[in-house]
Amino acid sequence: MESCKAKNPGYAYKLWTMDQLEELIEREFTWFNATFMEYPYVIQRADAIRYFLLYKYGGFYIDLDITCKVPFDDMIPQIPDDANTIVAYQPWPGTLDISVFISKRDNPFMKAAMHKLQSMNHWFLMPFLTVYFSTGPFFCLTTYHQYPCRNTVYIMTKEESRTLYFNHMQSGSWHKRDYFIVMIYHFVSSFKMVVLLLVIFAFVLVRKWKASRIARREDSATTLLLNGKV
Repeated sequence: MESCKAKNPGYAYKLWTMDQLEELIEREFTWFNATFMEYPYVIQRADAIRYFLLYKYGGFYIDLDITCKVPFDDMIPQIPDDANTIVAYQPWPGTLDISVFISKRDNPFMKAAMHKLQSMNHWFLMPFLTVYFSTGPFFCLTTYHQYPCRNTVYIMTKEESRTLYFNHMQSGSWHKRDYFIVMIYHFVSSFKMVVLLLVIFAFVLVRKWKASRIARREDSATTLLLNGKV
């Protein structure tokens, strides 16, 4: 975060505390206060609040484990003019990375996300999935796919968000034990796919090897027959 402040001295910076966020929701977004306070995990509040902050104030939302590589004024000209929301693509498992969010004030996309949060406030089998689906990256992805003006949302590529403009420290402070269960499942699933491909490849090689042996035997038989030795 200090790198972002150093590279952007002309920008105002504000670090929000949870008490301030709770006060903001209670004062400005009363209709959401009950849901906000009912979230069982603090990270859900941290996820949800970014939509409200960006809708009300606009600007850059950046997680504390993000460092900036270039000034914002060098990055913005590279974004299409019709984009009012900028978010990053998360390669695995194909969702949106909400650790960096850039938005104009009174943004319709942020409003759509705000009003979808209540309908997604459910328990999804385990803590990691509950956060992921109710307020986190998958929530943002489904909001994007249901949003009618997707052309106004610019999704940064992996190279842009993790190489050119920002560096992600990947603290994962909200991950619980079930996160590693998900990661193990992902690894096992990937491993199974590799094994399946190897088995198919081996099967094809064996078929070709058997076919070549049969062909060689037939050629040998034909040669012996022509020589009158059969």
